Amino acid sequence: MVYPAKTVEMMSRIIVNTEESPYDDVDVCNFNQDPMTDYISILNGACSLVKNSKANAIILFTKSGFTARMMSNHRLEKLMIVVTDSEQTYNQLSVVWGARAYLLKEDEDRQKFADAILEKCKNEGKLRKGDKVVVVRGRAKEGELPVIGMTEIE
Repeated sequence: MVYPAKTVEMMSRIIVNTEESPYDDVDVCNFNQDPMTDYISILNGACSLVKNSKANAIILFTKSGFTARMMSNHRLEKLMIVVTDSEQTYNQLSVVWGARAYLLKEDEDRQKFADAILEKCKNEGKLRKGDKVVVVRGRAKEGELPVIGMTEIE
């Protein structure tokens, strides 16, 4: 039964070396993909805002998970909170790099839910008073425009 231990040891070394590698630290804030290019530009702007403002976290609202998947490509190494009202999307987000998914009930107020999540992160020590958080609202509801904003933890 030496092989399972050696396998785990090797996998651990691969993970550590991959995370320390400079090859995933490229500036991908300007990647371009044909579908939904305008929306990708909005996400690129959010990425730049996170980096330039030295924000400690980003909170994303998404219906399909597209916003979270595109933002995870940036490998921001910041707390990435993803809120969705779709149980299927919530389950799929478990494999998105860096995403911490939260399931929003359809009748819940998104702002109150986001405030509660930020308060929970503050209580867990992931955020502190004065930390900046970028907020991105993807196309979560019919007829709403995507919005990027910033808030500060109180």
